[in-house]
Amino acid sequence: DNGGTHRIDEYSPWNNPAYGGGEGDAYLDFVVQTLKPVIDATFRTLPGRDFTAIMGSSMGGLISHYALLKYQDVFSKAGIFSPSYWIVKDEIFDFTENTPKTNPLRAYLIIGALEGASAVNDVNDMTAVMLNHGFDSSEISKTVHGDGQHSEWYWAREFPAAYQWLFGGVDFTNVDDAAVSAPEIFPNPSAGALRLRHWENLPEPAVEIVTTDGRVVYGKAPVVSGDLALPDLPAGTYIVKVWSKNRVVAVWKWVRAG
Repeated sequence: DNGGTHRIDEYSPWNNPAYGGGEGDAYLDFVVQTLKPVIDATFRTLPGRDFTAIMGSSMGGLISHYALLKYQDVFSKAGIFSPSYWIVKDEIFDFTENTPKTNPLRAYLIIGALEGASAVNDVNDMTAVMLNHGFDSSEISKTVHGDGQHSEWYWAREFPAAYQWLFGGVDFTNVDDAAVSAPEIFPNPSAGALRLRHWENLPEPAVEIVTTDGRVVYGKAPVVSGDLALPDLPAGTYIVKVWSKNRVVAVWKWVRAG
């Protein structure tokens, strides 16, 4: 879903006095700190940045552009379709110019000529800014399609080419991430103590436990040993998050037995 009437609020990091916005950082924090860790814990994914992209159209294109630069340690690629740069034009251009590029990145930008000269000019100008601020020409694909419109059919048509370009050359058999000893909890289920292993090399490790509906019952307590001093929690299913500095690095479903 594109968020309906809330999409401008949620997909713009800055406020436009006439249209709203300003909740984009909260949205991305949710994606990076909650949604992605749960997906990585639930499904057989390759969680590293080389295998992680963010893509969106219109306002989704704007927030995908922003996310690629803000979370370079999480995302290595972005599909930026018909981005609504216009809504916070000064802010997104300033952010792009002033955010150092610290990792290899790939950006796939498209815009339709039928979306208007202003929209096309914004994408052309943004591409130039990116090339002047750390991006190599091999890291950007920018295309203006003569028949392109601000429409779902256009973005759906162009998705396969975007995916193939963004992930071209990626070795999905790479097991480097899996070979690293990630933090893990045990035993699970557990009626008594909960323990954490492989946490020793994490900078500023902390543990947080929330209910399945998001209520915090154990709030980001620093880890000082592998034995977690938990409150007396009722039996049920919980989400355990391991933090390192300001990032969630592991998450599990944990069953507190009765």
